[in-house]
Amino acid sequence: MLTFENSCFASKINYMKNDHTLIYVIAGIILLHFVAGIAYLIYKLTKKK
Repeated sequence: MLTFENSCFASKINYMKNDHTLIYVIAGIILLHFVAGIAYLIYKLTKKK
């Protein structure tokens, strides 16, 4: 029986050192998107019209 990781991410995680690397990458993308969104909102709200 194939698990979700084996069927979907096998080609992506074969070169990674451990199982947590994918989690760290996804968390980093989410945090970067969050920080970029907050910075964009601050820029839009403080811009003079």
